[in-house]
Parts: sequence; C-alpha cells; structure tokens
Amino acid sequence: MRRQQQGGVERRVDQGRSGADGRAQGDPADLDQEVASLTKPIDDAQAVIDRITSIPKRYGINAADMTTMAKGTFDNGRST
Repeated sequence: MRRQQQGGVERRVDQGRSGADGRAQGDPADLDQEVASLTKPIDDAQAVIDRITSIPKRYGINAADMTTMAKGTFDNGRST
C-alpha cells in the first residue's frame, strides 16, 4: 500500500493484486487449478450419475426393469 494525496485528501492505494486476506493472488493458471480441484468432487459425482442414468439405454432395459433390479435384496451373497 502506498499513500496518495488527491484534492487535499489522503487515501491509500493498493499496489498490485491481492486477495481479501491481503495475500498476493496467483496467475490465472493457478486459479484455474484451484477451481478444478474444488469442483472435482462435483464432477466425479456427476460422472457417476451420468453412468447410472445411462444404464437403461446402454443395456436396453426399461425403467420397470431398472426398478426391479434396484429393489433386489441379497441374502448370503445371493439375489432373492
């Protein structure tokens, strides 16, 4: 920070880029990496959702078949 006199009023002028906590911000590539690491769990969850919702189309089954499979229970490792 430096002080600047303007119209008889002294004010502080920030030199350089800094975040809300006063630390210098990184370059855009660093920020992109941080955003990517923050959104990775969301992207991973979306990939799982996409795979599950595409099961009927991939295997040629309808919603009723999918529901029946989801309701299946296992006793001693066997489907009943």
